Amino acid sequence: MPEIEMPPQYAGSYPDPQDTEGHVRRAVEREAGDRLGLWTTLMLEAVDEFETAANLHIDELEYEHDASYSFSPVLTSFASVAVNSFPPTAAVTSVVSTVMGGIESDYEEKLRTGLSGAKLRLRASVAAFVQASRKKTTEIAPAVLKQLPEIVEDAMTWVDSASTDPEYVGALCDWMGFVLPTRENTVNPVRQALENPFFGIYQAVRAQLLRIQGVAGLDDDELSPVIWEHDAVERERELYRMEGPDAWRSAYEEIR
Repeated sequence: MPEIEMPPQYAGSYPDPQDTEGHVRRAVEREAGDRLGLWTTLMLEAVDEFETAANLHIDELEYEHDASYSFSPVLTSFASVAVNSFPPTAAVTSVVSTVMGGIESDYEEKLRTGLSGAKLRLRASVAAFVQASRKKTTEIAPAVLKQLPEIVEDAMTWVDSASTDPEYVGALCDWMGFVLPTRENTVNPVRQALENPFFGIYQAVRAQLLRIQGVAGLDDDELSPVIWEHDAVERERELYRMEGPDAWRSAYEEIR
């Protein structure tokens, strides 16, 4: 059985080392709540950046033919990265999963239908996703906040010596899984979770447009949307491992 990683213990002097008055608990709840707020801001920032980039790439598609596709890979990937942003406790996972579980229906509700042409429909899909994801993201923090008192209380049972010292409070939040959100640990993973499946969809659409237009030297088998989508997802993932965020640009440069 793996050894449980114990929480940080305060090494200095504190008049109430076991926090019988609840001062540390309240300080930890405040800090975790502030981090939740920052997480929300950075999640929305990632979505906004994705929207801008996706629409620019859609504009670069050469032809105005129609094409079929499913936007579900983007929705599923976004829901997954949101759930994985939090500590894997039953209470938090259940709350976040419940909130994100409705993103598909929210997307369908906001999707503008009746459009013809792949470019128009892709832009509509991006717009509907952005609306749905912003709605769901802003619902997560209040839902998790309701669970915080119980989460902090459980964490404190493992602590023998605590303090309201900001460094200690921050360290305890880290141990609980509420790490301080940054661009590196929040924006980049979320953006990649969107860019990767979208590039696959983009290439599947592009294969269909080229097939309809007709490309000398390429038959239908070589313009397979399924194969192009799979290969695009794998290639973009490889580029991200090598280049990090630069992959969001270089993946498209390779297909020009």
